[in-house]
Amino acid sequence: MKKEWNNDPVYGELPFKTVQKLAFKIEGLKDRDDAAFLQYQLLIKPEILRCHIEFSNQQGTLVYNPLDTNAETILENLPSPFKGEKTMEKTIAYKELIATNFHLE
Repeated sequence: MKKEWNNDPVYGELPFKTVQKLAFKIEGLKDRDDAAFLQYQLLIKPEILRCHIEFSNQQGTLVYNPLDTNAETILENLPSPFKGEKTMEKTIAYKELIATNFHLE
């Protein structure tokens, strides 16, 4: 995993200056077990820092390291039978992620 160390006066040494937040629609989720499986498969990838899959609205949100991957690669490599379509992507400061206790909104 590539890192760009950044010193912050409040949080100290941080491994990233910025990260990417990605929201996407998911096709192929049949039940909550599918959502849990997909979330786990994404979280074991080192370039994905945070991930949440919501079965009720068939949506996913994740934060990834843009030095290692991009949104298109993530969505193209979802495990079968799942397909993803990007609905939002934005750059956020890593310290903003820490300040919100790592919760995805």
